[in-house]
Order: sequence, then C-alpha cells, then structure tokens
Amino acid sequence: MSDSRNNAFPFDWKAFENMFGGRFMLPDLSQIDLRDTSWITNYIGEILKNVNPMQNNSAPSSRLNAEIFQTHKSVIVRIPVPQDIDEASIRLSINKLRLRVEGLPTAKSQHTLTLPVPVIVGSSRAVIRDGVLEIRMPKDPNDRKFTKLYVQL
Repeated sequence: MSDSRNNAFPFDWKAFENMFGGRFMLPDLSQIDLRDTSWITNYIGEILKNVNPMQNNSAPSSRLNAEIFQTHKSVIVRIPVPQDIDEASIRLSINKLRLRVEGLPTAKSQHTLTLPVPVIVGSSRAVIRDGVLEIRMPKDPNDRKFTKLYVQL
C-alpha cells in the first residue's frame, strides 16, 4: 500500500504508522456496543498520546492558548494567565495586523498572533481580570481590504 507509483493518491502508510507509534490495532468490535461512540474518543486519545509523549508531562507547551474573536467594532483576544505568573512580566506589542505576547510560561519566549482585520493600534487596551488577559483592539474602519489598481496599457 505504500507504493505510490500505482496509486492515484500517493501516501506513505509506513511513515504514517511510525508517526503514530506503530500499527493501528482496532479494538474487538464484537465486544463493543456500537451505539455508544465513546470508545472512538478513547481510541483516538490513546493514539494521540503516542504521537505527543509530552502531552501528559508538565513541561510548558509551545502553543499559546489564545481565543481571538470579533465584534462589529473590535477584535478581542483572551489569554488565560496562570496564577503563579508575575503579571508585570507580561509584555505586549501590536501593529495593525499582529499582536506579540511575551512573558507567559510557554516553551517559546514570544508568540505572534495574526489578527483577522486591521486594528487601530493607539486605541487598543489590555487588562487582566479574573486570571484572563483581555486585549481589545478597535477595528480600523478606514483600512479597506482592497485598493484599486490601474493597469497600464
């Protein structure tokens, strides 16, 4: 099956199985009530543990757990802040399309988040409340997504 020459959609199954820690062994389906799909969640969870052995470790993650969403007038970013972190050590930098976060206990020293729309940098505000860092950035209504470009003839 790993021979890609005879397959319209080449795929290296051996590399795929190695990435997930070996061959996939399905549970005995005759012993499972197939109406209860919780076994699928457990099965996938066990596979993913083999992929990322650090998942159950207490080492900091390299990913930033950030929630980014929009209202009619603003872009809002919410990031949980652990209780043991010195809030004064958090540093934020912003431009029209990106937010940089430093000082959180992750494997990376800084994280850059891409914002969904251009924002007004000077009117943006950040506050930590109830263990959540919230950054509110008003959308820039003057920044059009498209500008006319004329073709020289």
